[in-house]
Amino acid sequence: MPKKTILKKDYKIINKKLSDTAEKDGISRKIVRLAMVRGDSLLMLKRAKTDHFPGLYELPGGKLDENEDIFSGGRRELFEETNLSIKEFLSKPEIFDFNAVSDKKRCRGYVFNILPENKDIILNPAEHTEYKWVTLSEIDNLDMLSNTKALAKKILKENL
Repeated sequence: MPKKTILKKDYKIINKKLSDTAEKDGISRKIVRLAMVRGDSLLMLKRAKTDHFPGLYELPGGKLDENEDIFSGGRRELFEETNLSIKEFLSKPEIFDFNAVSDKKRCRGYVFNILPENKDIILNPAEHTEYKWVTLSEIDNLDMLSNTKALAKKILKENL
């Protein structure tokens, strides 16, 4: 399924709509996740043993800072975790809600398909110890939260 690039002129409008909706829905924390597909594979990062959910695989991304928009937050998180920059956001975000394990706060996640700049991945060892490009048939072999596994499968199926 071809993806349509989000135009930079639309970032502010999209962010405002999503922020207003999250506020109306009582969301107290927002996160962004970034899906990078290369061929038939999805980039997954393995969390460091000293971090929350040690040893589990996840998509790059994380919590937005206060008053940070989702596009800036996505760029910041990807760079902090992988040293990659985002060339393009390829889709409007898929949205999912959950309760945080640590404090039970209502959270909203935004998942973007992205196209990164061509650079080598350099992980931040405080957050992740390894990365893998994973195919649909390999997803079940990785340790990850069940909602992450379902999301990864959905992303890969949509991009085949």
